[in-house]
Amino acid sequence: MEFEKALDLFDDVPFFQGFSKEEKRFLASLDCNLITCRDGEILTKEGELEQSLFILLKGNVGVTKQKLPGVSLTTLTPGAVFGEISVVRKQPRTTSIVAEGEAIVLRMEAEMIERLNPLLLNKIKNRLIEVLVKRLDEMNEKLMQMARS
Repeated sequence: MEFEKALDLFDDVPFFQGFSKEEKRFLASLDCNLITCRDGEILTKEGELEQSLFILLKGNVGVTKQKLPGVSLTTLTPGAVFGEISVVRKQPRTTSIVAEGEAIVLRMEAEMIERLNPLLLNKIKNRLIEVLVKRLDEMNEKLMQMARS
């Protein structure tokens, strides 16, 4: 992917708010970690031990579970983060992620993340915490709605 196009995608993703232009340029320059996926391509497979964090830059991906074949639990849109559970807890993947049409993702291996400049590493970890807290809030809200029904 052309470098400037990749950088433009980073500018549109909320995960990178608060990152400097230089930090985004550095992450976009990690060309080996920018992946373009075709429709139906599996990005992560439930049960795998691979430890990478993904940030969806363009397109949509579906989240599936083996126990519910053919059922998409949800569709993630640009800006979504996935794979964080495997990175944080160092455990097998809990879901599979499949491209729905063409998608572009930034793949960050746990090992690579840990080698980043401490300031950049801290920003990424802080953004991950924000993502996880937001998910927890959303789950709590859904539970409250279910309890009211």
